[in-house]
Amino acid sequence: MIVQFDQGETDQNISRLLALEGASGRVAWEKPRAFGASWASPAIAEVAGKPQILTLAGEWAVAYLATDGSELWRAGVLHGEIAPSPIFAGGYALIPSPADTLYAVRPEGSGDVTKTHVAWKTDEGIPDITSPVSNGELAFTVLSHGIVTCHDLRDGAPLWEHECDVDINATPAIAGDRLYLLGTKGTVIVMAVAREARELARFDLGEGMFASPAFAHGVMVIRTVKSLIGVGNPPAATLEAKRS
Repeated sequence: MIVQFDQGETDQNISRLLALEGASGRVAWEKPRAFGASWASPAIAEVAGKPQILTLAGEWAVAYLATDGSELWRAGVLHGEIAPSPIFAGGYALIPSPADTLYAVRPEGSGDVTKTHVAWKTDEGIPDITSPVSNGELAFTVLSHGIVTCHDLRDGAPLWEHECDVDINATPAIAGDRLYLLGTKGTVIVMAVAREARELARFDLGEGMFASPAFAHGVMVIRTVKSLIGVGNPPAATLEAKRS
């Protein structure tokens, strides 16, 4: 388990990155980070058979080797307070600089790759809170006031924009060919993962939502401000196993 513990101010030197053994919780390794507080979560990228840990804080996106925490590369592309997290999709590290720019960085470099490994960037539909999601061909970004933008992952070109008319703080999720968006006042919006904008459904759970949904055994699990809700139809075998 990877923990990005970015706290305080940069000159306090209390931020660090930790790897914990899943079975015991023992610290496998720990590396100091010369950054202040950030709100981004780390992401894992499998590059040339080796797992990298992607992190965002300050003005830097930094990648570490997952086996020992040694730094691999960094790109100075961030501005402002960092809330969105990076993702790895289509061979790119997608790095959102909040409300500013979305960068696609090739993750094969070493050292400072700011001027050498940025494959593309776009300033269309850049999230301030949520993280991007992708199916490997398309990438989706969502603004907190509910505008969804679909980007072509090959070059970052915006393909469409859709106004949801709800506020959204939760990072959207993709399951199969559907994109799920959760509104802060309880509205769930389902859109097609496609090259044109198509809203498939929307329904209201009546409770505020700020966390992203999870999917397992045919069920979408949603944590609202009051409840844990399962939406869907789990296979009969799963239900029978739970009863026994």
